[in-house]
Amino acid sequence: MVVDDSPIFRNAIVAALNKEERVTVVGSVSDGKKALEFITTSGDLPDLITLDVEMPNMDGLETLNAIQEINRSRGTDIGVLMISSLTDRGSEATVKALAAGAFDFIVKPSGENADQNMEALRSSLLVKVRYYTIIKVRASRPKAAAPAPSAPVPSVIPAQQGRVEAVVIGVSTGGPQTLSNFLPVLCDAVDLPILIVQHMPPLFTETLARNLGLKCPRVVCEAAEGDKVEAKKIYIAPGGRHMTIRKNGTGSVYVALNDQPTENGCKPSVNHLFRSASEAYSGNIVAIVLTGMGSDGSQSMSMLKQAGAYLIAQDEPTSVVWGMPKSAVETGFVDEVLPVMSIPEAVKKAVERRAANGFESKRI
Repeated sequence: MVVDDSPIFRNAIVAALNKEERVTVVGSVSDGKKALEFITTSGDLPDLITLDVEMPNMDGLETLNAIQEINRSRGTDIGVLMISSLTDRGSEATVKALAAGAFDFIVKPSGENADQNMEALRSSLLVKVRYYTIIKVRASRPKAAAPAPSAPVPSVIPAQQGRVEAVVIGVSTGGPQTLSNFLPVLCDAVDLPILIVQHMPPLFTETLARNLGLKCPRVVCEAAEGDKVEAKKIYIAPGGRHMTIRKNGTGSVYVALNDQPTENGCKPSVNHLFRSASEAYSGNIVAIVLTGMGSDGSQSMSMLKQAGAYLIAQDEPTSVVWGMPKSAVETGFVDEVLPVMSIPEAVKKAVERRAANGFESKRI
């Protein structure tokens, strides 16, 4: 079902979806009130609703909350994909919607070429819809147990393991809601600096950092060039730029941003953070891969493990999309695959083991 107050975008979304096999548009309305009326009176309920963020009468966030209440009261499972404009108000509402349980979002293109705008809208929309379709199909099948991590690939390189100095996290689809629940618990578990790549465009990461700062007992900031990485602080990679970390001659670690090409179609990229953190901290980190589409982060697993990092992936049942964590697990280098809310305790134990052992060398 398509909900958008702009006839142009509403028609464009409907046209894009009508070209997709096995997708049927059951309704197209101009505001949230009409969407709720359709849901409560129609016998043909949608599996997924594309929901404009900024609408008159009843905005996207209000409509999302009402849809979720319908889901709870009726036992339905209607998903919501937010359609946002690239504005401060749009990003604020979208991040709140994601934290409240929306599946994902896309940004309305705003270039000067109308044809290119429509193609960009179609492309980004269909990627999200296809992933949601996969999730719905998997949810209808019996649950399989998450695979245990494979034994690490043997190597002649000794991994020298010292005290853990930082936690690095990669996350994508489902991230805002996951982080809002997960980070406060992680902050209680460890006092280390936490660096996060969340796949989002500019403006949205600044809003995400601000909102997470209201929930965490820590300073949460969108990382800037030259920021010193300090304990009890959380750094979010800015949308549209890669975040790396570097160690200077005095031993201080700081943020370095760059505009290199996308990696795995992502900017910021989890791999950029993971690789640089492994080098800056000589492998003395815990790296976590949370819910998300694609495989960003998995290409760093070998390097991280060789350096002595401790690797954790979120399990499938608690992931919104088990893409990034699955790809990491399939490398064979992940140490633990856990429900998301069990990860903070695992990080705490890993930190305590390293602190107790002081320094340990072992083959991997």
